[in-house]
Amino acid sequence: MTASTWATVYHDLIVSLATRYRLPAVYPNSAHVIGGGLISYGPSISGQYRQAAAYVARILKGDKPADLPVQAPTIYETWLNQGTANALGLVVPRIVNARVDHVIQSIESSDVAAAGGIATNRSGDGKTAQCNQRG
Repeated sequence: MTASTWATVYHDLIVSLATRYRLPAVYPNSAHVIGGGLISYGPSISGQYRQAAAYVARILKGDKPADLPVQAPTIYETWLNQGTANALGLVVPRIVNARVDHVIQSIESSDVAAAGGIATNRSGDGKTAQCNQRG
């Protein structure tokens, strides 16, 4: 799946359809994986905020915005939802597992949200999922 406004707005629907039809999918950001998707690879959101903060600091120190270079993201992350992989009957190769930055060990692969290293199921059934950060 490509990164787009459409994919962001409808990420819950996209993940639920992929899960319903047992389609392994690669997503552009972690929100899809936190929501039950299989795997994502894309720019680190926190890394992009840090880059933006550096730009703001330069502007506040007097640099003209028109003089600042355009920058691309410098930090990319891979997220894996192991619960979704298990639900799909997939065995994640060791080489892939070794390169993943964040692993969600979910009890249920649907509708979870990251919160302080623990992903919790928003459905209110009390089930939780562990999110491990590597590196």
